[in-house]
Amino acid sequence: FMACETPQKFAHFMAHAEERGREAGLTFAHLLKTFDPMSAELFAVIAEEEKSHIEVAYRYFPSSLSESG
Repeated sequence: FMACETPQKFAHFMAHAEERGREAGLTFAHLLKTFDPMSAELFAVIAEEEKSHIEVAYRYFPSSLSESG
């Protein structure tokens, strides 16, 4: 576990985790589509909803490109 020195760094750390989860959800939905289209659509919707969670971190804690990472 990595400690974050500032609230901004913590928010961005969590936003990156949300983004990884969103990408995994979209990938899973794509793979699941053939076997279970209804569940695949549900996972895709959940993954899309993650965008708003990610945006919150950057709305309240904007960053410059040099701070990403």
